[in-house]
Amino acid sequence: MSGEPSTTHTEEATPENGPSTSSQTFAGAEERVLRSPELTTMIFAFLKEKSNSGVGIVSDQLPTFKDGKWRPLFANLARVNRAFFHASITILWETMDTLKPFFELILPCDTVPDSTKPVVPLTCWSSISSDQWRRFETYSSRTKTLVLNRKKSPEIDPSWLFYISSSTTRPLQLFPATRNLFLTSNDTLSLFVAFHVVPQLDILSIQLDKESEEPDNESAVAFVSSVAENAVKLNSLRLVRPRSWKILKGVAAIPNLKNLYLRIEKSTDSEDLAHLNQLHSLRVLYIHQSAQESALSNAFPESVGTADAIARESRMKNVTDLFVKANCTKQFQVATQLSLNSLRTLDLDVLADVTGSMAVLPLFLLIHAQRNPQLTSLVVTCRNFRVKPEWVADLRGDSRYTVMGPFINALASLGHLTTLSITGASFFAVDIIVQMLQMLPKLPQLQVFRFIPRQMTALEADELVMPSLGALEEVSRHNPNLRELAIALDIFELDNLVIPHGYLSRHGLKKLAIYTWDDEEIAITMEDNLHMARYLDRLFPSLETLTEEWAKDTWDWKTWNAIEKMLSFCQEIRAQALNDAKLMAN
Repeated sequence: MSGEPSTTHTEEATPENGPSTSSQTFAGAEERVLRSPELTTMIFAFLKEKSNSGVGIVSDQLPTFKDGKWRPLFANLARVNRAFFHASITILWETMDTLKPFFELILPCDTVPDSTKPVVPLTCWSSISSDQWRRFETYSSRTKTLVLNRKKSPEIDPSWLFYISSSTTRPLQLFPATRNLFLTSNDTLSLFVAFHVVPQLDILSIQLDKESEEPDNESAVAFVSSVAENAVKLNSLRLVRPRSWKILKGVAAIPNLKNLYLRIEKSTDSEDLAHLNQLHSLRVLYIHQSAQESALSNAFPESVGTADAIARESRMKNVTDLFVKANCTKQFQVATQLSLNSLRTLDLDVLADVTGSMAVLPLFLLIHAQRNPQLTSLVVTCRNFRVKPEWVADLRGDSRYTVMGPFINALASLGHLTTLSITGASFFAVDIIVQMLQMLPKLPQLQVFRFIPRQMTALEADELVMPSLGALEEVSRHNPNLRELAIALDIFELDNLVIPHGYLSRHGLKKLAIYTWDDEEIAITMEDNLHMARYLDRLFPSLETLTEEWAKDTWDWKTWNAIEKMLSFCQEIRAQALNDAKLMAN
């Protein structure tokens, strides 16, 4: 075996190829600086950040690696002196996506010059020496993040792993500095290392590849069971597509978990989700369903009762942030199965399906609202919904879906809300916009209010009732903290729009977006534009934009841009009049 360990990662620094000072001489202060471990470590960290701009490691949900110029540079710097050597390997080996460079140091006999694939698995003809273990530890002690994948994981006979486990000369911890593990494969070596580092992990991601699929998911269940028993320091877990209820049951037993990202399978049902109630330390929960699975789903909730879910005693008392990306049926399951009562932030990304499950949206929002009275932010975003009339034909006569009173009252009870945004949702009540505006004065702390619904189906009977522009006067009078407002209104009937006199508004609204949804691009007269500008200026004297929501040169942008310019003119005239009054008073 050569002195430098072979690696697919990049050229690495090893004791054999550095450090050396034979070709370098330094004097005075320069020498002292370049021989200082503390200073060289700081310099290398800065150089790595600069060198890695646009190349090298790219971080997203799962770390990926790109070929970059900085690694060979750092490997060369390692040859300068001992301080440079230790500073460089701290950077070079900090994040690794292969185990090969480590284990070739102790099981070297598979190395064949110029071979891209080992002829035999990692092995050795004799026991591993203390010197070999010291070399292994020199590098493994620098690794903070491991990304274990099948493609870059060398083969190894399990017997050698049994030997390593029982070896009296090996380090107590193989990777003592590793705190972040991203496991994508159940190959033998990856699992061995993963099991070994579990007790020290802070962040763990489990996203097993298709080749890891096996009957009863034994390796995944066993690994999660080990995590539940030994991961006492684990703070964050990312689990993608668990294929067994046993896995979620194991996750529920992790004692100190604070953050959980869960990408669920189609087969994940209510009982599976209920296991999560055992996570008493959890604070932030993400539950995601793939858009593809949602789009093909034809499941509708078997039962839509809400009373039991609202009354259930809470067992997840520390969860303050919930993010769910799923169709309405899965959203309803989450609301009814998880016993949450301490939410401050609720963000629901509602995906389309091929049922009329949109009808249950008010029901799962009702559950969340009544269980979590301390909510400060409620955001619901519905995407790409096209509900066919036949999907909801049997639901129209059912008051559970058509009567909005309980839903509206539940929202009105959230007195701490500062953000309320519901966009793209559909309701059977065609006057839902009117009802929401009537409820708004009961939420005086609101700073952001966005309510932009869609009609349930394309039937004429489902056309929404559009309040007039005059509805904004109540908003101006009763929601003084509002800074952003987006709402659907009728701007074409202005005959009864009266500019309020004797009302001096100091409202601080900055951004206003008014949706019209008219199929035809109706021309608005200059007179009507001016009338609307004067009306809006009277209600919201601090308005800064009416056009931010629209793409430039669209009909909406052109319409509101014209009104925005007139509004700015009104503000300038008013400011000039106030200034003139001050001058006259002086």
